[in-house]
Amino acid sequence: MTGRMHADEVAVDDLLVGQLVADQFPRWAPLPIERVASTGTDYAVFRLGTDLALRLPRIGWSVDQVHRDAEWLPRLAPLLPFAVPEPVAVGEPGHGFPFPWAVHRWVGGANPLPGGEPDPVGLAGDLAEFVAALRRIDLPGGRAARRGLPLATQRDGVRSAVAALDDQVDAARCSTRTRRSPLPATTGLRCGSTATWRRGTCSASMIACTR
Repeated sequence: MTGRMHADEVAVDDLLVGQLVADQFPRWAPLPIERVASTGTDYAVFRLGTDLALRLPRIGWSVDQVHRDAEWLPRLAPLLPFAVPEPVAVGEPGHGFPFPWAVHRWVGGANPLPGGEPDPVGLAGDLAEFVAALRRIDLPGGRAARRGLPLATQRDGVRSAVAALDDQVDAARCSTRTRRSPLPATTGLRCGSTATWRRGTCSASMIACTR
């Protein structure tokens, strides 16, 4: 998505990206910049030349991911059966852009489309293999992610979201449904009492197929 999605979103365009690259990574300044169509809501993504990708946070809540990716992706990559983005550099705020931003190796391929994948069973098997490998990794110190927490911890956020959408949904009915469906503290994706690594989103937009 290239349109504005958040009330307090930071605007990012090709001109700004070119200025950031030229100032901080002048060796890449001659490379062409192309915005990448994306369904993501947290980052604006640009392709730089043929081998690099730039990820610029659209909003404050996604900023921490820049440094987490730089720290953890190089440690996770050798333990996984398929390629993940390789961090190359971290840029600094500049030209009115207030956040750090990331430079990764470009991952080739195409997002799978309904009815357009020649081997959907093979793709499902590859995805299952990746998720299983991720869950087997024993690297302590990872940060707990919201999507991996017990559902009971998300109750207040759900109610706030329903209230914010009062003019678009039947807020009273949604709130009643939430009250009638208590979320037990034990609900969540966990292996016994051991924390595990997991991919928060396995949507098609997060997968690049090369076959």
